Amino acid sequence: MRTFTLLLAFACASLAQVTAVVSDQGSDVIRQTTGYRPKAATLARVDVCNAGDADANVATSRINGAIILQQQYSIYDSDVVNAVLVQLQQRDVFTRAQKIIAAGANTTTLLTALFKTLAPQTVAILNAAPEIAQALLPAAGDPRDLAALGAKILPDNATLVLGKKSSGNDCRTTLIVVKAASVKIAEVQVQ
Repeated sequence: MRTFTLLLAFACASLAQVTAVVSDQGSDVIRQTTGYRPKAATLARVDVCNAGDADANVATSRINGAIILQQQYSIYDSDVVNAVLVQLQQRDVFTRAQKIIAAGANTTTLLTALFKTLAPQTVAILNAAPEIAQALLPAAGDPRDLAALGAKILPDNATLVLGKKSSGNDCRTTLIVVKAASVKIAEVQVQ
């Protein structure tokens, strides 16, 4: 019994101490530069850091799960976000979507109509497209900017390798699209 207790204590002590700080810095930059405030979805910055004395491998699904459970946010799947970004990278779609957002009236309805005219898509993409477009388009000045933005979205099924505390590679910064008008700055414990 004593061996089991020592093993359990060692296992608990060696668990990675990983945190994710969620902030609205992504949307905050958009607000400051363009004055635009997304109504239904927000581009949120996530800083994932290891505070432990050993390297840690963290599944991105654990990070998303911790944010969803602890902050009660709905997060758009990275596959859906990237599918919307692919459609928006077409020059004519990009231009039309920007004009719709700039007009401000009936934005969701007009963006839904725009996406319905494109190639056949799944219902999830079609339903999410207007909100994702409103959250991400103001951050892009050109369709090519969307490819770089898409590369920063936290993938759903991947692993982040974090070095031990103060190693210089103990943190990773990434982005998520949250289904909310805004997010509050919060530190989330990743289990």
